[in-house]
Amino acid sequence: MIARAIAWLLLAFELAACGGGGSATAPAPASGTTTFYVAIDGNDGWSGTTTAVTGNDGPFRSIARAQAAVRAAIGGGMREDVTVFIRAGAHYLGDEIRFRAEDSGRDGFQVIYRNYPGEQPLVHRARRLTGWQPDSGQIYKARVDWSFDMLFENGVRAINARHPNAPAGSRFAYSRTWATVAGAETKRFGFTVADIPAVAQPGALAIVLWPGGPDGEFSWNQQIFVGNTVDHAAGIATLGREAGRNATTAVLPIGANSRYFVQGARELLDQPGEYWVGGGFVYYWPRQAPIEQQAILAPRASQFPGVFSCRGATADLPVRGIRLEGLLTFR
Repeated sequence: MIARAIAWLLLAFELAACGGGGSATAPAPASGTTTFYVAIDGNDGWSGTTTAVTGNDGPFRSIARAQAAVRAAIGGGMREDVTVFIRAGAHYLGDEIRFRAEDSGRDGFQVIYRNYPGEQPLVHRARRLTGWQPDSGQIYKARVDWSFDMLFENGVRAINARHPNAPAGSRFAYSRTWATVAGAETKRFGFTVADIPAVAQPGALAIVLWPGGPDGEFSWNQQIFVGNTVDHAAGIATLGREAGRNATTAVLPIGANSRYFVQGARELLDQPGEYWVGGGFVYYWPRQAPIEQQAILAPRASQFPGVFSCRGATADLPVRGIRLEGLLTFR
């Protein structure tokens, strides 16, 4: 959902529970530190102590393997910082990385997980969409068996097919309600017919609404309603229920000029960078072609756990002295 925009996060800070601080720019590996490396062409059977593949040795393949190596290295105490440099590329996690007390920095030193100098790794738990088939025009489809509410193509977020279309590089485009419905100010609103296109399944349209109060001037609350009723003849939309909350009314009166847009219909998929999900397939108009060569990723909806977490054993044994820096991530 738009309201749950976890999306992309630059980890130029440490996890709050872990203590410490630092900058977003990774320095070159320095003497006086124990260093491990992770790369997408690495191997968890290697030492993880070289920056690239050299003969029969090289970086680790997974962050989890580097975490195990760090635990072994610091178990008897620390005499210097330990740094794990993560090289460029998309690093998929089958499970989140869980930091526990045994992962903590100690003896006045820290454990640092960060990007390799000059590179930008992506750490994620999304699944890559494959098996694309032509559908119609520039639109392709792929079978999916999991729920998701975000899609990314080569690191750029795609848009759930909507009306009005969002301009390139922006998601800020809206229609405006034209009338308040007396006696149903938080349940119904008047609309201009062209602002809610006629579709084969109007009940599937979701209304993304910012109820503007009596004068339509507020933009404090975004609500997404599903199961709505659209009467094109009368130009009246009646809200169904709010997604995720089951409320059936807006939090404020829907005054004239309140902002909204609609999404959720296959017919609205009409420009590059838009997608629609239905019938066990995701339909997508890619920004670049051929589609098979694009990294198109879909995070699981409401996926929990996430990418990284910290949990100490007790209040007296917290996780501390760990820094995460310069890692681009979404779950």
